[in-house]
Amino acid sequence: ESQKDWALSFQDPDGTAKIWEALSREDNVPDEKRLLPLPALASLSDLCRMLSCVPPSQREALAKECISARFLAALRETFHTAEDLNSEEALASLWHITKGILLLSNQKLTERYLKEDVYDDVLGMLEYDAGLPMEKRIPHRQVMKVKVQFNHVVTFEDAETLERIHLNYRLQYLKDIVLPRLLDDSSFVSLTQMIHANISLILDHLQKSAQLLETLLLQVRQ
Repeated sequence: ESQKDWALSFQDPDGTAKIWEALSREDNVPDEKRLLPLPALASLSDLCRMLSCVPPSQREALAKECISARFLAALRETFHTAEDLNSEEALASLWHITKGILLLSNQKLTERYLKEDVYDDVLGMLEYDAGLPMEKRIPHRQVMKVKVQFNHVVTFEDAETLERIHLNYRLQYLKDIVLPRLLDDSSFVSLTQMIHANISLILDHLQKSAQLLETLLLQVRQ
């Protein structure tokens, strides 16, 4: 009402993420006003139906619910339960749901689902590809933990930039390995734009750090 703008500054990127998560929560939205039911074994079929072929006019609203801490926590808990029960039906439904969430093509939503604290579970859900026979399914979690090795060409003191590099690799993995046969033109373009936007931010950070740039050029010359 005062028509003034306010800005918050944080020293720690983790603190920024926690505050943003608290501000963006949907926990106080009454259940009767939600478009999507919260994930649970009993609601998986409804979620599958509602996240299939979402019209563009509903994508933003559904993305807002899917990114909430309450929805994400319930989704992960349901996944853990389904794996403990070895329920193929539930796990196949979770694959459909996770695929539908990522195909909403919302940058904030996609990047949230690929962040360090949750991406392992998200890739786990995507292992149960209902369109592939068991022997052709890729163990994404094992690939990321065992086969993928991150080599430090230069040392990044900025934790946010380092996390962005890891995030960009996961985006590339999602586009090229996990979802390529499922992406329509719009979703493919959206993921490509996310990757290029992150590359631009990483390069911008490099250009602004004379010491990092000098170290990198030295490595290239060698």
